[in-house]
Amino acid sequence: MVDAIIPYKKTVSREPGFKIVKAWLEYNGFNVIIGSCKGEWNKGKAIHNGVLKSKSDIIIINDADLICNFSNYSEFSYSPLIIPFDSVIKLDKSGNGLMKRDYIRIAGGCWILRREVYDDVGGVDPRFEGWGGEDWAFCVMVETLHGGIKMIHQSAIHIWHEENLEKSIEDNQNLDIIERYKKARFNENEMRQISNEIKELLISGSMG
Repeated sequence: MVDAIIPYKKTVSREPGFKIVKAWLEYNGFNVIIGSCKGEWNKGKAIHNGVLKSKSDIIIINDADLICNFSNYSEFSYSPLIIPFDSVIKLDKSGNGLMKRDYIRIAGGCWILRREVYDDVGGVDPRFEGWGGEDWAFCVMVETLHGGIKMIHQSAIHIWHEENLEKSIEDNQNLDIIERYKKARFNENEMRQISNEIKELLISGSMG
């Protein structure tokens, strides 16, 4: 059975969407694992803690607010990283479609990848604080170290929740990290250095 990891920090407005996403993944036959972290929210640590509980060769990392279509899951050809959508329909609080956003090549929200790829790159960079930038950085790292990213031509649904109040991509630390990834993109040696730093932080547990 394929493990699906949901990185999650409980909030009142996120809880209904989380329950829908969890039930949807289970309905599609996946074993759901909740990834969490102590203290302030850190998506990289939450994902890694979930992956540590996983035993499957293929893993899905699915945000707690995103519904993806897995009806053709068996037909997906396993690129190093598969993003099972190329557009997202964002719902408002009443459940109505508010807007549609298209993506080209890279997106966060839901990834399907081989465990060996995750282990090799080390995971999602835990130096990103709050929300913003870590998804893009992870995709760029896999792209540089393992090649192709495949997006599936279909829409995903983003479930409404209140906006995050924690630190976001505009914070200086996150922007500084993003600049490192931009410079390392398509440079395997420089990206491998970042990957090794992530492994040291996550595997050693030096960030909690």
